[in-house]
Amino acid sequence: MENRYTEENLIVLLVLMVSTGGLYAFVWIARVSREFGDDSVTNVILSLMSGGAWLLFLYLRYMDKAERLNGREMQWYYALLIFFSFGMAAPAMIQFNLNEYETNRAPAAPAPEPAPVVAPT
Repeated sequence: MENRYTEENLIVLLVLMVSTGGLYAFVWIARVSREFGDDSVTNVILSLMSGGAWLLFLYLRYMDKAERLNGREMQWYYALLIFFSFGMAAPAMIQFNLNEYETNRAPAAPAPEPAPVVAPT
């Protein structure tokens, strides 16, 4: 079974990140961790205990995974952007990729029904 990734409005994500002083990042990373198959509780605890270093590592890891979902390689300058923005740009970049993946992943169309056969008279 394929994973379904939660689509989230990027504006709302950024507003929540700024208005909570970055605390929403822990809620967001827990949700995304579950979607990527990682243990969300461990990731949040390690992020808190490491002073955010684990969170930056997760951002890089999930950015790479999200780019690969869309058939792209992560660009080297994304790491610099994440580092110099203190991780504030990473959730928006990752969520944008997840939204793009879900938007482009069209559901399979049902097979058309065969035309009725009419007997000649």
